Amino acid sequence: MQLEWQQARARASHPQNGVRRPPGTVELRQLAETCSGCGDCVAVCPSGALELDTLGYPCVTSEGGRCEQCGLCADVCTRGAIVYTPAMLRARERALAIDGGAVLCAEDLRAEEPLGTI
Repeated sequence: MQLEWQQARARASHPQNGVRRPPGTVELRQLAETCSGCGDCVAVCPSGALELDTLGYPCVTSEGGRCEQCGLCADVCTRGAIVYTPAMLRARERALAIDGGAVLCAEDLRAEEPLGTI
């Protein structure tokens, strides 16, 4: 019953054709079940393209910057409301190539000697 009420409220206040969700956002029904409205995706967005709508779901702002599909919002979404898209993964690969692979992977961390051992 609660889910139906949330969906009806979402459709009334924001028809789907008028709301731009971040790339990788799950469909509205699943969004109502998974999104907690924590705002982590908004806080981590480097271009300021995201905000929470009146229901607490992430949306792309018209006043903010342009979504660069960097994937940071998918990184911080612990509930699975925003997932990676192929465009996000390509953008991430380009960023790593430009940075020269500065981001450590799991193999790099295992190869390092433990710090502070006595």
